[in-house]
Amino acid sequence: MWASVRSGSVARAERVHKLMAARVRTLSAAGQEAVLVASALSRPTFATVADALGANRDPLTALVEVEEAGVLVSEGERIRFSHPLLASAVYGSASTQRRRQLHRRLADVATDPEERARHLAQSATGLTRQSPPSRGGSGARGATGCAGRCGGAL
Repeated sequence: MWASVRSGSVARAERVHKLMAARVRTLSAAGQEAVLVASALSRPTFATVADALGANRDPLTALVEVEEAGVLVSEGERIRFSHPLLASAVYGSASTQRRRQLHRRLADVATDPEERARHLAQSATGLTRQSPPSRGGSGARGATGCAGRCGGAL
């Protein structure tokens, strides 16, 4: 019984998600880009969205469009989604590669060091297996060995 209730809830959530994404697809390319940028930010502001859109887009026109469409709401310099599911639908509809490119661009315009670090981490394509250069040769091996024995906690 519980499985059918959960599957019904999941199906409803997926339909709502698709409806939200369809609403955003009616926007112009610049409007969709502005909404995608805002969806990837923890605290979206007009200035950050405008910086991330760059010189190729008119941020004022794009933000006016998305606000008139009822997707984003401006509150002074801050921007928020009119409904939290809109942000989730927009971000979730972008491909992994597109999100990585976006986070790289956001890392370039971020002024807060923690925000920049978060975007850099999310723009990464995966872990590298390179070890930092060591001075005695055993330091890196020792840390790796300890990580295995210590359950990964250093």
